[in-house]
Formats: sequence, structure tokens, C-alpha cells
Amino acid sequence: MKKLLFAVAFVLYLAVEVYATEPTFTTWLPQNGEDQKLVWQKILKVIQPPANAFAITTSDTLALTAPVRAIYVGVSGDVKVDMVTGGTVVFKAVPVGVFPIQAVKVYATLTTATNLIGLY
Repeated sequence: MKKLLFAVAFVLYLAVEVYATEPTFTTWLPQNGEDQKLVWQKILKVIQPPANAFAITTSDTLALTAPVRAIYVGVSGDVKVDMVTGGTVVFKAVPVGVFPIQAVKVYATLTTATNLIGLY
């Protein structure tokens, strides 16, 4: 069972690392003397639920307080964001609930969803 959990965690970690940062295949390996415990901490950070939250104030100029791993949407609507990888996207008709997205800015213009909470 422990090996299966490690395999699932490893695959999830690689998927997020490749999606978010487009690293080389060896990114998951210990780097520059990094030990296996630190690699496990990286993996757990990816698969664990967010540990902190803050109310999002939309702005066309200011970035979020911290990059988010997800946004809780209290009232459905459109959400315009800058992704952590640099792109800007408008998501249409985002429903109420947790929206799993890595973002660094939520725009006031074109964002109609309200009661937004950043989860990180």
C-alpha cells in the first residue's frame, strides 16, 4: 500500500511540476544535495489541500497577496486571471465552489464572480 501511495503521489507531483514550470524530467530527483525527506515534502505539498486562505480583492493592476492553488467562488460568474505560468485567461461561467487554478492575479475587469477566496 505504501508503494502504491508513493507512486500516486509521484505521478501527481510530476504532473503539477510539468504543468506549472515545464521542468526537465529530473526535477523530482533530489537536487544539489537535497535529501529524500525534502522530496517527500514537495510531493506532499502538491497533494495536500491548501493550508491558508485570504479574501481576494480583484484589481487590474495589483497581484494577489500570494499565488493561489485554487479559488473558492462564492457567487458564480466569469473570472479573469493571470496564470502562474504567465498567460491571461477569462474563464466563463465558473460555478460556485472550489476552482482548482494556479493564479497570481484576479482582474476586476471581466470578472463577474464574487465572494472570491484565494487558497494556498
